[in-house]
Amino acid sequence: MKKQVKNTIWAFYTLTIGLCFLFFSHTDALITNIQSYFYFDHIYNFYDFSKSQIATAAYLPSIYIILAVWNLPLTMLDLVNQKDLLAWCINFPDFKISAKEYGLFLGWYKLGILLVSVPIFIYLKKIRQLIGSNNYKIELLYITSPFAIFSSMIFSGYDVFSVIFTLIGFYYFLKKNILKFSFFFSIAITFKFFALIIFFPLILLYEKRFLFLIKYSIIAISLTVISVLLSLNNESFFNSIFFVAQEKLSYGKFNPLLILFLIMYALICLYTYISNEKKKKSFYKTAIYVTYLSYLSLFLTTKFHPQWILLIMPFIFMTYLFEKNRANQIALIESIGFTSFIFLIVNIWKNNIDQKMISQGPLSQLLPNPQFMMANFFNFHPIKPILLIIFFLYLMHPLYLKKISIPKKENILFAYLRFIMVFIFIIFSIYSVFPPKKYQFIDLESQYIYKKSLKCLYSNCS
Repeated sequence: MKKQVKNTIWAFYTLTIGLCFLFFSHTDALITNIQSYFYFDHIYNFYDFSKSQIATAAYLPSIYIILAVWNLPLTMLDLVNQKDLLAWCINFPDFKISAKEYGLFLGWYKLGILLVSVPIFIYLKKIRQLIGSNNYKIELLYITSPFAIFSSMIFSGYDVFSVIFTLIGFYYFLKKNILKFSFFFSIAITFKFFALIIFFPLILLYEKRFLFLIKYSIIAISLTVISVLLSLNNESFFNSIFFVAQEKLSYGKFNPLLILFLIMYALICLYTYISNEKKKKSFYKTAIYVTYLSYLSLFLTTKFHPQWILLIMPFIFMTYLFEKNRANQIALIESIGFTSFIFLIVNIWKNNIDQKMISQGPLSQLLPNPQFMMANFFNFHPIKPILLIIFFLYLMHPLYLKKISIPKKENILFAYLRFIMVFIFIIFSIYSVFPPKKYQFIDLESQYIYKKSLKCLYSNCS
């Protein structure tokens, strides 16, 4: 590929990242970031304070601690006022903070999320070099992935913290340093419990001795157990950290999808336990595929949140380390998968994970509220099952990638495909703020949502 063409692609990518950084954020990011500003002041009653004053704090302390430390420069320099944040959160939309203060508050948070991509890039590169594959630079595939851009820069999710510690732990697992593997997974689990799902198949792949399995498992859950023990008598804490789990398991006593997940997961664990991979290359490949399959079983059987897609992406890309000359197939499949993903989320999460995010971005205080919903332009509700199947087929594509045959010659169109749908999402979101009069509509329910407090957007309130 010519240098001029490469520069054009990187310029297009930089523009995409810049627009996503400036214009988008989801309510989750706002709430969690606001909560972190009060962590050190209410360290002994944080969950009670947050639930009564802001919203349910749905995570263990690690996420609030890391954000609280990151936000210290803004509070120390009095660039962001905690009282303003609390008043704005409680009395929204009657109380407003300045566009400058809001931009700094959210922009600084998003900068932290963006910078975490650097160690993710580094450890993906280290994993690639350890395996000894030059087929694909998976670190570049990750940072330019439309799914990664969506999760980190549009949704502004904090799943990147779980991803980086998971990748560091996985790197040490491949090096067979199991103590470091268990330690870094212990940190990752405190950010998102999902890291546990891939810990057990991996440890069973390496270790067959019962007492050692117990030892490493204790290390992996140690930080989570310590966090729980420190708040053993706090009802708000327990109700908060299991908020998402309770929501996911509230379908009734019998959940066939949960049973299916447990069966799939048990088979993966059984396979890793009985397998005995002695060759390095074979060990690496098995570790990557069982990790990918463990996360895949979760996505296929759970009503997942869109930003969680970031968790599985690095392991999808790692499977490419064992493929050759399939860049066109990968770009085409990813573009189709992301297209179905966008159509699904703007129809399933209406006025939530769509144009609504532009009303909460760093520059949102300078913009009017959106005047129409993206679902009105991407209304594919009649074929929702088909789109869901297409998306699931995308998630499963590492299993059948070799069977797809398209020209292997490098094509510049495929390089641009990775950004086109992200850009379409950006364009339609910005366009929703300034549409022609005939498109200026938001239903009564949507108007009501805009007027509700941030607190009620994340908690149970009437």
